[in-house]
Amino acid sequence: MKEKEICCFNRIYSALEGLQEAHTLAYRALAVGEGVVLEMGEKYDGWEDGQTVFCPGLPEERAGTLLRWFYENGADPDQCLDLLQDLREPFERL
Repeated sequence: MKEKEICCFNRIYSALEGLQEAHTLAYRALAVGEGVVLEMGEKYDGWEDGQTVFCPGLPEERAGTLLRWFYENGADPDQCLDLLQDLREPFERL
């Protein structure tokens, strides 16, 4: 199945002693077949965690808007899944 990148956002956080470790939140949307794959990840030094889902029938424009919203609000990968559920966007975990 051929895929096309719709959008990609990376939010970089610096280390703040006693408050947070340096890390990056990464979001990417790919048009695949009859839907969109959303990748949401969190990267620390040598460690990664994330969620990848397939959203059948999700329009590309809507996927880009959702990812931009996740990015602008600094949503972690698990929050992204909760938000998709709250918005009633159907998805399957990959």
